[in-house]
Amino acid sequence: MDAGVFLRRFVIGFSIAALVGPIGVLCIRRTSTDGRAAGCVSGLGTASADAVYGSIAACGLTVVSGFLIGQQVWLRLIGACASTFLLTLTNPMTILSSAAIFAGLGLAGMSSGFAAAGFMVAGGLLGSAAWRRSRTGWWSCLWLAPAELGR
Repeated sequence: MDAGVFLRRFVIGFSIAALVGPIGVLCIRRTSTDGRAAGCVSGLGTASADAVYGSIAACGLTVVSGFLIGQQVWLRLIGACASTFLLTLTNPMTILSSAAIFAGLGLAGMSSGFAAAGFMVAGGLLGSAAWRRSRTGWWSCLWLAPAELGR
């Protein structure tokens, strides 16, 4: 074991612990209200959590980064879909235009059952997808994804 590595890690651990954030304030508070033993145990809990992060950094960073690099195509595809999905759900124009179209077509008061609602949703999905495909060609990912994943 190299003493220099140990000393550098000691200085890093000391530096991280020296930052007075919410956990440091909690340890100080427990020491002042509950005594030195409670403060010491709280400090050891914090040091243990720091050791867990140090272990992850020392041992697992290579494994985690290798996994993420190996799965980057899937992660990018999922991220692209999820981000635009969430942005569209929170877009006020989408919400207002959907409400206006449903009200304008008299579809808001219809109670034809779940099958009719399902066909209505499927029609809207396919119509929106056709528009997006004509504008961006995003459906090409169905053909490009297998080629990308084979790399």
